[in-house]
Amino acid sequence: MLIVQFALSAIWMFLNVGTKPTFGDATEYFELSKSLMIDEYRPILYPVFIRWARWLESLAHLPYCFYVYVVQAVISFFSIRFAVRVVDELFLSGFYAGRRGGMGLLCATIYMWTFPLVGFMNFAGMSDSIALSMTLLFLSGILIVFNKVDAGWRPYGLIAAAYCLGSLVRGDRPYLFLVFGIVAAVVACIARKRLCLKAGVLVVTLCLSFAAVMTVNRFTQKPGCHNRPRTTLEFVLLDRIVWPHMSECYMEFPPEVKRVVSLKDAANFDANNNNVMYVFARKMNRRVGEARAHELYKTMAGTVFRVRTGSVLCEIANDVIKTCFAPFFQTAEVYNANCHKGRPCINPYCYNPRCFMTNTKWLTWAANAIPLHFFVLSFFALLVVVLRRPHLRRALRGALPALTMYFGFSLLLALFYGLGDGAHPNSRYSIIVDGSWCLLNLVMVAVVFAGRSSGDANDRADGNPLDAREQVEVT
Repeated sequence: MLIVQFALSAIWMFLNVGTKPTFGDATEYFELSKSLMIDEYRPILYPVFIRWARWLESLAHLPYCFYVYVVQAVISFFSIRFAVRVVDELFLSGFYAGRRGGMGLLCATIYMWTFPLVGFMNFAGMSDSIALSMTLLFLSGILIVFNKVDAGWRPYGLIAAAYCLGSLVRGDRPYLFLVFGIVAAVVACIARKRLCLKAGVLVVTLCLSFAAVMTVNRFTQKPGCHNRPRTTLEFVLLDRIVWPHMSECYMEFPPEVKRVVSLKDAANFDANNNNVMYVFARKMNRRVGEARAHELYKTMAGTVFRVRTGSVLCEIANDVIKTCFAPFFQTAEVYNANCHKGRPCINPYCYNPRCFMTNTKWLTWAANAIPLHFFVLSFFALLVVVLRRPHLRRALRGALPALTMYFGFSLLLALFYGLGDGAHPNSRYSIIVDGSWCLLNLVMVAVVFAGRSSGDANDRADGNPLDAREQVEVT
């Protein structure tokens, strides 16, 4: 089945390598690359990357997207390989690296690299691919710091580099990396006091990286230059709570809101989440000014939350759950054939694959549906086998530090978007969730087929000597 997944993905990538993406964000990045005039919503690095690709296009006469796709796919492949190798050596006793001269590691890497959303985003002309790669390197660095005895200074350098590069392509990463890294450091200190020094160095590394990213953003971003509203708490409340409930709660608004917002405005606001930022917020800024508009946002959010408390909380929970279990919901959406006027529907609430390629819809469908079904079936089959055998359950517990790291970051990302974004879940913002579930599958494969506990890696926390394989430094 892995051969089928790889073959479909390889054909899809070959046909798509010169196709320009039609995502709105991809078009925006292309336009930003011309002037490098960015606001607070976009870091500088990805527009610079697109500009470099456009320069190569002028020299070699190949589409700029060709260079973007190739670079992103190569970075993605080697970051996935590194992440899998770290987990394999630290928690699985080299199960994959020791299979047929490294073929096991290669197969595990290809499995994650060709997983639908991961592979698609390498060819999307957006920052999500590089953001995923840097997130994998960031989490791998933290795993090495806390689970390898003689890690040295290199993991901290890796963490700092991944932090800065990831944060300069995605605006959410500086905050997510900082919060998650500090939480991981605190948990490590509580679990094992002897890790406090490493945790302290990690926190210093994170703070210095955060300061560096914020300094770059300060000198490269020009807030408001594209007439988008500032991301304040009031605007987040408007987006998360008020949308799409303004019309149904309109009569409950106080008079000062009704004097500014008409019922027609409310209906247009509820029609599409994009209208929150690009229509309603701009209109409010023109009518009453930004400061007054933000006061009214807070008032409207309070009214809607009071009237529709249950609905708002259910929507937040729904978004968080759909993000955390994205591969399963993506698989279920394959059977929703009514979303695109009878054509096969591929995860409409997550991403629109028609933006990847216009002439190979059925190939895109197959490259998405077949690997997803393979994932779901293999996941439940492996889970049943592991749960029925006590020694396999103990072996799975040995890899819990790695799984906790990945799923913990996935949960943080789900909460970040679930609490801060009113739009329906968009899995391209959190491809790391798909990567985490793929990693769990790989861990269960190792546990089942190795037939022995992989929890020996935890012995290093007690000062026990490592075996020869574990002494090899992860590079």
